[in-house]
Amino acid sequence: MTLCNIEDIYTYLRATDSNPSVLSTDEKLYEFLINAISDKIKKICDRDLEAATYTEYYDGKGTNYLLLKQWPISQVSSIYSRSVGSGGETLIDSSYYDINYDNGEIYYVGNFSTGLFSQGSRNYKVSYTAGYTDIPDDLKLICVKAVVNEFNKSKKDGNFKAEKLGDYSYTVSNIDADLKNEIQLAGYIRLA
Repeated sequence: MTLCNIEDIYTYLRATDSNPSVLSTDEKLYEFLINAISDKIKKICDRDLEAATYTEYYDGKGTNYLLLKQWPISQVSSIYSRSVGSGGETLIDSSYYDINYDNGEIYYVGNFSTGLFSQGSRNYKVSYTAGYTDIPDDLKLICVKAVVNEFNKSKKDGNFKAEKLGDYSYTVSNIDADLKNEIQLAGYIRLA
C-alpha cells in the first residue's frame, strides 16, 4: 500500500475534471514516484506504516519494557517467554504487562521477583497488530509534497545542484534529508 495516491496528487495540484491535462500525460510517472516515495518514507521511519499483523522475536535486555518495531499498536495477541535452548515457550499472562499503544512499548508489571524482561537472545515472541488503517493526513501530505517535488525536479536538468550570482544563491534540496527532517518533526520516527 502506498502512503498517498493519484487522487491526492490531483487534489494537491487542484486538478479537476474540467482540466484533466494537469496530470493525464504524466500519470505513469506520478504512480512510479508515489510508490518510490512511499517506500523511501517507510525506510526512513524504519517500520511499516499500514496496519498489519506481526509475529516477531525480541531480545530481552533485562529491562521492564520491550520496544516493538511496529507502532502504533492496536492489539497484542500474545507474548511468549521462550527458552531458546530447549525450544519451550510460556505464555505471559496479559495481566503481567501494560501496553503503550501510541509508541509501541510493552511494560512488564507482573511478578516482580523477576520484574523484568530477562536478558537473552530472541527470548520473547510477540504477536500483535500495529500500523495505521488510514494514513494520517500529515503523513499523506509529506508523501504528496515529496512526489510533486521529485516530479518537478524530473522536468529540470538533473545535474543542477546550486548557483550563486552576487548576493543571490539557490540550492536544490536533498530529498532524503528533507524527508527525514519533515517525518521526524511530524513524530513518525522513533527517537533513540
